Amino acid sequence: MPNFAVWLRTKVNQDPDIVALQTFAEPRADWPWWSDRLADYIAVIQRANPPTKDELISAVSVSYGRWEVQREQAGGVLAGFSGHVGTVFLGLFGLIVAGAIVYGLFFNQSFFKLMAGSDQARGLITFLFAFATIAIIILIAITTFWMSKEEVEVRFNKAKDLLTIIIGVLGTILGFYFGQTAATPNTTPTVAPAQTTSMTTSPTTGAGGASR
Repeated sequence: MPNFAVWLRTKVNQDPDIVALQTFAEPRADWPWWSDRLADYIAVIQRANPPTKDELISAVSVSYGRWEVQREQAGGVLAGFSGHVGTVFLGLFGLIVAGAIVYGLFFNQSFFKLMAGSDQARGLITFLFAFATIAIIILIAITTFWMSKEEVEVRFNKAKDLLTIIIGVLGTILGFYFGQTAATPNTTPTVAPAQTTSMTTSPTTGAGGASR
């Protein structure tokens, strides 16, 4: 399957918008013949700013969608799967978390007994919140390599706002938990050493035991 630029150049089409796009792209030295990213082609059209800019952007978007469909059909299952790797991994992560919660609530009989203790419940909540925060940070870091540049710029700003809220709550929980742990006094009873007293007796003589 050729890349998008070659596919567009060699495509025979009677659509006047597609023909106008081919005519616009052919003489341009900055046309991204090497790229398979739609944003690169739209950027060239926007920089050139021709009178028919909107029609050209619409034509390149439609052509790119048709090219992607043909590429997935030519590549089979693996090609279709590669375009949805991020969605698949996010779905698997959600299923793992949901499965762990369902198991803990309905299949682990000792879970509720364990949660009856305030120390265990506080520790579990702290662990789950810290784990979720770290998982979100890792997911944001990974998805930056799967998204296009435009999507990263838009979604990363929202992700920063989410992380600001989560990290603030996490700091409060960790500070309260470890602060309570450090402030708990040592209630182990201490045994005072036994005090012994010595008794002295004076020597006695005689049958009546009178002292001299």
